[in-house]
Amino acid sequence: MSALVLMLRFHGVAVEVEQLRHQIGVPSVGSVEMLRAARALGLKARMVSSNWARLAKAPLPAIAQRKDGTFVVLAKVAGDKALIQDPLSGRPEQIERAHLEADWTGRLLLMARRARFSDLARKFDVSWFLRARGPW
Repeated sequence: MSALVLMLRFHGVAVEVEQLRHQIGVPSVGSVEMLRAARALGLKARMVSSNWARLAKAPLPAIAQRKDGTFVVLAKVAGDKALIQDPLSGRPEQIERAHLEADWTGRLLLMARRARFSDLARKFDVSWFLRARGPW
């Protein structure tokens, strides 16, 4: 549940663990419940199977499912290292590829904000032309 809260906050959704637990309404939260909760809060979300080679192209951060049933936020992959945040430790941690591969199921919960009309209006106003004008 805490990994989901971290990802929701990253996407600008202000939510607390207890509030989310009440909204979901089940005692244990798995990938299906996280997927439903993210969608209910207005995010695009999907569960995918991946591997180390594909992580370089994956839209990170994402929630990675561990073999023990817990979840971590996978923030970045570079070289043979990964940056994760385990909600239980409370701080980011760099781990080796072998450690991630031994611990990870290969499943990722990907999330993205849905574009809203108000977001489009902000992106394409007069300031957009000023930024896009360039040095000429």
